[in-house]
Amino acid sequence: MVRYFWQLMKKKLWLVAVPLNVVTLFDAFVCETIVSKITSSKECFDAFYKKFYDDLTDNKKRHFDKLSRGEIEREVLMSQLMKSFANAERVNHIYKKVWNLDFDICENNNLQDWFDWRHRIVHRNGREKDGTYHQFCFDDVKKALANIDAAINHFMTIISKQQ
Repeated sequence: MVRYFWQLMKKKLWLVAVPLNVVTLFDAFVCETIVSKITSSKECFDAFYKKFYDDLTDNKKRHFDKLSRGEIEREVLMSQLMKSFANAERVNHIYKKVWNLDFDICENNNLQDWFDWRHRIVHRNGREKDGTYHQFCFDDVKKALANIDAAINHFMTIISKQQ
């Protein structure tokens, strides 16, 4: 009985952990493409920094105005490395800034659903807003893998055309 229970628990954990990790890897992929682009040349960094600076509050602008070039580069890169990109709107916004891409990442898939799903797992312990638990199945794993793989391939196709 204990062995059966343990096998069942491992299966349920796997059904949650795999898509959760795939969404987290997508977050890391977005961050890596952003950092790679803005560090590829001085011109790329400067173009990104101008857009980054325009979005800052007046107080933050005053802070950045006092920094040296090296300090600015470090703070800008750290701000991107520390940011979570598990939000479709944020990914669209940052890709528009970095790559000058104006498209909706959720256009042909349901990435925002997977970001929301990750949020429920990480921040609400798998619960829906009404307090019930989301029931995970193998189809969830297959859909998450397929949707995120398609999104990455879509990004890479567009990005490779820009280089």
